Amino acid sequence: MSISAADPALEPQAPDAFAPVAQPAARSAESVWVWQVTALSLALGVMLALAMRTTARLKKAGIPSSRLGVSAAVLSAYREQNDRQGDEIARLRDQAQQFRESFNSTSKSQDMLKQQLDELRGLAGMTSVYGPGLRISLKDSTETQLRVPGLPPEEYENFNVHDQDINGLINELKAAGAEAIAISGADGRNLQRVVVTTTARCVGPNTIVNGVQLSAPYTILAIGNQKELRAALEMPNGFVETRGLDLLKMIQIEEADRVVLPEYSGSFTLRYARPTAPNP
Repeated sequence: MSISAADPALEPQAPDAFAPVAQPAARSAESVWVWQVTALSLALGVMLALAMRTTARLKKAGIPSSRLGVSAAVLSAYREQNDRQGDEIARLRDQAQQFRESFNSTSKSQDMLKQQLDELRGLAGMTSVYGPGLRISLKDSTETQLRVPGLPPEEYENFNVHDQDINGLINELKAAGAEAIAISGADGRNLQRVVVTTTARCVGPNTIVNGVQLSAPYTILAIGNQKELRAALEMPNGFVETRGLDLLKMIQIEEADRVVLPEYSGSFTLRYARPTAPNP
């Protein structure tokens, strides 16, 4: 077999410089992968930057960076806060208990002081009081013909009641243990409490007691042991006998189960006396 001419189909064809070059499929796939990796790297970088920034803030705040560490720190903070509140509650309870005890003690002290004050006010005549005692009537004598042996008649000045009779009876009652005394005049309503400054003073036919004018007959009320008070007034050679009040029928003594005395209606004004300083 002879070959006369070359077969165009069998001969290699020279490339055409102006023909378009076809792009392979592998290069297209590689380009997509590069863009995906780039985007993922950017996302990871941003996340890493945020994580580092958050970690720095946590460290600056002194808080652990792990979720478990944060929970533990919060729990520890709450526990410490609860402990402090528990201690504060216990302290406040102790303080409240002390206040209650102090209040109870203060109340008892106040009650005791009030009782002592009431007693002192009663002794000073600043409160009304009542109790058993004597009712003593003192009036001018009608026995003008009687004379007391050993005493001149002019001592009695027509047998009228005078301030020395009233003051003497009050002194005898005090010495016998009378706890409270009062005196009234003829009307019986203006009852004057006898206090440390009280004295009877004659002004004409009347008597001034606590600055109040009283007239005979007089009534003296005294609270105390009835038997002892009466015995002191009726004792032999005592004030009543030496003044002739019994002989002249100027005095009448009665025991009373309930004697009511008013409080002192005047005022205590110290013009010169001053309390002394307590001893150190």
